[in-house]
Amino acid sequence: MSREKLTSQEWSEWGSRAVWEIPSVRANDDHEAKFPVELPRRVIELLTNPGDTVLDPFIGSGTTAEAAVLEGRNYIGIEKSAEYVELARRRIQNVVSRPTQMELLDR
Repeated sequence: MSREKLTSQEWSEWGSRAVWEIPSVRANDDHEAKFPVELPRRVIELLTNPGDTVLDPFIGSGTTAEAAVLEGRNYIGIEKSAEYVELARRRIQNVVSRPTQMELLDR
């Protein structure tokens, strides 16, 4: 883990410890495998740089894509379920101001 990528507060709260405490999502009402955006946000912040591209081969509800956008990264999402593609698109459009920043590949 690169300490330089974290603010001093981030380092003290979650970078210096080996255990992350992240609250679970409140409800899996539209996708059965939702996880909190904080989880991919931390991993993306630690392992990529602004402007990098994050690949999510199973985009599901779009949590990782949302985290990528929030951290200033590009992303590519792949999903075989048309229902989940639409779910992810709606979620991401709520985060970004320009839908053209979004790339979802229907497979």
